[in-house]
Amino acid sequence: MVKPEVVHTIVAEALGVNTADVTDESKLDDFPTWDSLACLSLLMGLEAEFEVEIDAPLLFAVDTVANVATVVQMGLGSRQVA
Repeated sequence: MVKPEVVHTIVAEALGVNTADVTDESKLDDFPTWDSLACLSLLMGLEAEFEVEIDAPLLFAVDTVANVATVVQMGLGSRQVA
């Protein structure tokens, strides 16, 4: 299972915000810095951290941070994360 705090940190880095401002319920569109460049940064950060290839169109379509974690887990399949 993907640890939420790891996803929160990667999302915060991609958005250039404080990790404390990111929760599972956070909507990506609510962050003023959320744009296509931030989305690509998020994609690259997630792929590097979890060593997985993520379906970019699926990631681009998510709305919350919890859904970002779900997309990562889908990419991992049954593989466990330490």
